[in-house]
Amino acid sequence: MVGRTKEIRELQAAVQAPGDTMLVGLPGVGKSRLISEIRGEIHLIECRAKEYLTDDLHSLDPDLVVLDDSHLHLDVLEDLVRVRSREQLTFRIIAVMWPGEEARVESLLSTPTKVWLERLPRPEIDQFIQQLGVHGFRARQMILDQSDGRPGWASVLSKLVVDGSGERLTSGQYLLDQVNSLALSIAGTAALNDVLACIAALGKASLEDLEIVAGLTHVSYGDLVNWLEATAQGGVVARTGDSWTVFAALQPLMPAAWFFGARKTRRWSSLTNLFDADTRLDQTLLQVAGLVPGREALDLADEWFARVQEGEPVDPEVLDLVESYGLLTPDTADRAAALARELLATPREPETTIFGSTYDPITEGAIKVLGSAFRHSCSREALQGLLDLAVNDDRPRNSHPDHPIRVIQELSQYLDPDVGPISELRERILESSLEWLDQNAGRARWLVAAEVASFVFDPHVEGSWPDPGQRRTITISHGLATARTMSTLIDLWEEMDSRVRSSSGVDLSGAAVAYLCDVFDVWSALVARGTSSEDKPSDDHRAAALEGARRMLDTLGYLSGRFPAIPIRVNRQLALVTLWNKGPTGLAELPVQDVRLARFVGTRDPGDDGHEWRAQRSREEDSLAIELVALGAEAGVTEFQRLVTDAQMLGEPHGGESVATRVAEHVMNPQDWLREAVGHGARSMIGPMLATARASSVAVDELVRETLEQKELRGVVLRAVLSETADLDPLAEQVLAVLHAGDVAYMDDLWTLGAVTPMLRALLLHPLREVRAVAAVSFGEGLKHGPILPEDLRAPWRSALLGANSQELPQHATWRLEQMLKHATKVDPELCADWLIANADTSNWSYRVHRKLELLSEVVRALPRAQKRRVCSSLSADTLVQSGLASDLLGSDEVLAFELLSEGVINVDLLLRSLSGHRDHTIENLAPVLVGAGVDPEVIAGRTLWGREGIGSVAESIRADLGFFADLAERRPELREVAEAACARLEKELDETEAQERMDHLDGW
Repeated sequence: MVGRTKEIRELQAAVQAPGDTMLVGLPGVGKSRLISEIRGEIHLIECRAKEYLTDDLHSLDPDLVVLDDSHLHLDVLEDLVRVRSREQLTFRIIAVMWPGEEARVESLLSTPTKVWLERLPRPEIDQFIQQLGVHGFRARQMILDQSDGRPGWASVLSKLVVDGSGERLTSGQYLLDQVNSLALSIAGTAALNDVLACIAALGKASLEDLEIVAGLTHVSYGDLVNWLEATAQGGVVARTGDSWTVFAALQPLMPAAWFFGARKTRRWSSLTNLFDADTRLDQTLLQVAGLVPGREALDLADEWFARVQEGEPVDPEVLDLVESYGLLTPDTADRAAALARELLATPREPETTIFGSTYDPITEGAIKVLGSAFRHSCSREALQGLLDLAVNDDRPRNSHPDHPIRVIQELSQYLDPDVGPISELRERILESSLEWLDQNAGRARWLVAAEVASFVFDPHVEGSWPDPGQRRTITISHGLATARTMSTLIDLWEEMDSRVRSSSGVDLSGAAVAYLCDVFDVWSALVARGTSSEDKPSDDHRAAALEGARRMLDTLGYLSGRFPAIPIRVNRQLALVTLWNKGPTGLAELPVQDVRLARFVGTRDPGDDGHEWRAQRSREEDSLAIELVALGAEAGVTEFQRLVTDAQMLGEPHGGESVATRVAEHVMNPQDWLREAVGHGARSMIGPMLATARASSVAVDELVRETLEQKELRGVVLRAVLSETADLDPLAEQVLAVLHAGDVAYMDDLWTLGAVTPMLRALLLHPLREVRAVAAVSFGEGLKHGPILPEDLRAPWRSALLGANSQELPQHATWRLEQMLKHATKVDPELCADWLIANADTSNWSYRVHRKLELLSEVVRALPRAQKRRVCSSLSADTLVQSGLASDLLGSDEVLAFELLSEGVINVDLLLRSLSGHRDHTIENLAPVLVGAGVDPEVIAGRTLWGREGIGSVAESIRADLGFFADLAERRPELREVAEAACARLEKELDETEAQERMDHLDGW
C-alpha cells in the first residue's frame, strides 16, 4: 500500500486494544483495502443476509467482525451488538463509516477507538497510479482529478487505462457510476442524482436556487437539504456559506451526462426555462458542449453565440463566455476569433479608473479570445488576428508573455508532454501567416511574417508543464524536432523563397531579412553538432541541417544584391561553424560585394590575434573616414547612414561611433556635416561633428537650438555640449538655460570627466534642483571615479546633494548617491543626517527609495547616535514610520530609544510602530524599552509578529520564529513574558497553518 504505513499501524493497534473500532473515511479512500492488512480471523457482514447473522457468527467464531457503511445500516449494527451480548461472543466490531456519522455509531459500540483514514495526498496517489502502469501526463491528470485522493477510485480508473478502456475515464463514466451508487444509498431514489446534476449545471447553487431545484425535481426542500448534508459526508458536494457545489471533477461531467449524454435523463430547457438568461448555465453549456458526442449541445452553443452576435454590444462577462465558446471546435474557434477581430477594429471610448488611468476591457477581452482560440486549435482566424496586433506592438517579447508574437512562437515550437513535437502546427501557422501576408504585403507585414517564419523554421522545440502530482514542480523541456520534421521544414522553405523572389519581396526590409538570417544561423550551427549542450543532433539531424542550410543560403544569396550585409553576416556564422566543426562543413561562403560596409563593421576570424586585429581595425576605420570625407557632407552623411542601416542586419548594435569620430577629425567644414547629420538623423555623427565645430569656433548656434527642439536628437546634443571642457560661451549658456528636469537622463556620464570643468561647475550651481543633484553625484567623493571636489564648491555641492532623490536620478547616478552616503557615515555623518531630514518628508520618498537604495538601511544604522538623535528629533512620528526610518534609527539603538522616550521626544506608540514586525534587531533593542515603560507584553508580542516572509513553508517559518523567541527568553530574561506571549500566538498560528498545509499537500501543493 502506498502512503498508508501510519494508518496500518494505527488500525492494528486499535483492533488489538480492548473494545471496538471505528474506521472513518470517505468512499473510495481505501478503508476496505486497509482492513485487508489486519492480522487475524475477520468476518465481513453481508447486510442482505442479516437473518443468518447469529448462525454465521457461531459457526465462524471470528476475532473481528467488519460492518461496511455502518452509518447506513444502523439496524444491522444494533443486531450485531445484541447478538454479541446475548450469545456471550468475544468478537470485536470494526464499524466502517463516512465522516460526520460517528455519533450514532459510537453510541452502539463498546468503548470504540477511532481511526481516521484521510484522502491520500496527490503526490502519493500519483506514485500509486504510475505503479499500476499509467504514465501519460493527461491520463494521470484525469485520474488524479477524478479520484480526488481516493486510492480505491484511482485503482479502478488506472486499470481502465491499462486495459484499454480509457474512454470510461475521459467520459467520466466510472466516476458518475460511483456517484450514482452513492446517491442511491443515501436517498434510495434517482432524484438525488437529478438534484446533483442541476447543482453542477449551476456551478454554485444558493439556498434560493435549491428551492427552485426542489420544485423541478419534485423533492421536498427538507429532504433535499438532508440528502445534500449526507452527500457532503461522502465528499461529493460541499457547502460554503449559503452555497452548494459539487466537487470540481464532477462539475462538467454530471450536466454532460444528465442533460446530453447517451443516458440523458432531463432536457436542458427544463433548467433554462426556470433560470432564464442565467450566465451560469451559459458557462456550463459551453463547458460541456465539447465533452459529449452528437450535435445537440453544440447546436445550443451555436444558437447562444448567434444571439451574442445579434444582440446588444458585448461586455467583458460575455467575452469570457465567447472565449469558452472558442475552445469547443476549430469552427467555433474561428467564429469567436472573427468576433474578436471585429471588436478590435471597432473604435470605442476607453474607460477611466478611480485613479485616473484609462483602459479598454473589451479590447483586453478580445485579445484573450484570440490567444485562447489560437492556443487551443491553431485557428487560422485567431492567428491572423494576432498577426494584425503584432504589426503595431513594439513591446519586448521576452518580458511580455501575452505579446502576439510570443504566443505564436510558443505554439510554433510546442512540445506536448504526451505526444512530443507536433510538426503539423508549424505547417498550419506558416500557411495562415503567408496567406495573411499575401492579402496586403508591405514592409510592416513582411517584418511580422519574417519573425513568425524564424520560429516556424527553427527546429528547436520546448514546453513546460506542472507535474500532475506535485503542482509546484514544473517540467521544462527543450530539444530538437525529428529529422523527418526538419525535412518537412526544408520543403516548406520553398514557400518563403518563392515570396522573397516575387513582386511582394520588394517590400522586404533589412530587419525582416535579419530574421531569415537567424534561421540560417540555427540550421548551420546544427551542421556542427549545435551550439547548445542540450542540442544532440543525430547524423540524420546533421544531414537535414546541411540540406536546409544550403537551401536557405541560396535564398540569402539572392537577397545579398539588395542587402550587402548578408554576406558579411553569413560568412561570420560560417567561420564559427567551421571552428565548432573543427573543419569544413560543405557550406560555401557568399562573396562580399560591399567592401566599404565590411570595413565599417569589421571582420574578425576566430583565430585572429586581438592586438593585430585592433590595429587593423584602426587603419580600416581611418581609411573609410577619409573616403566618406571625400564624398562631401551631403553624400558622406547619406553613405554613413546607409552603412549604419545595413549594419543593423548583423544582429548586433553598430552605430558607427568610432567611424563618426574619425570622420570628424578629417573634415574641414564641420558645420555642413553637422547640418547634414541633423537632417539625416545620424545620431552617432552629431556629437563628434558638434564637438569639432565648437573646437574650431565655427558658428552652429542656430542649428544647435533647432536640434534641441527635436526630441529624438536632443539628448545627443546635450551630451556633446555638457561634456565640453572649455569656458562657457553664449551657446553653452543658452543650453544651460533650456535644461529641464527630464534632461538629467542625458547627464549620467558626467562622472567620466577627468576634472572639474566650467560646465560641470555651472551644472552644480544650476537653478533646477534635479540638475544640481545629478551634477553633485558626479564627483568622486567616496568613489573611485569622478572629478575631485574643489573646496570652493563643497558648500554648493553639499546643498545640491541634499536635493538628490533616487526617484529622479538615472540608474548609475542613484548607485553613486548610495555610495556617497555610505562613505559619509564615516567622514561626515552630519551630511547623512541632513540628507535624511531633507528627503524623508517629501512626496518622492516611498518604499521604492529603499528598493533603489539597497544600502539605505545599512547607512542609517551606521550613523552615530548624535546624528540619529537629530534625525528623530527633526522628523514627525508619522514621517519616521512612513519613511521606514524609525525601524533603522530607533530599532538599532536601545540606549537612544530609552533616552528619547525618557526625554519625551518620542512616545510609546512610535516605539511600537518602530518594531519591524519581523524577528530582527528591533525586538532586541525596542522590546526592553517598551517593557520598562509598562507596555503590556501581549501588545509588544503582537507588534513583533505582523510581518512574515512569503517564501517557502509558512509552518517552517513559524517553527523558526518559535526557536527565536525561545532563545530570546534565555538570553534576555526581562523579555520572557514577551517571548511567552509571542510563542502562544505562534503555536496557535502553527496549528492552523499545519492544517492548511496538510490540505494543500493533499491537493498536490
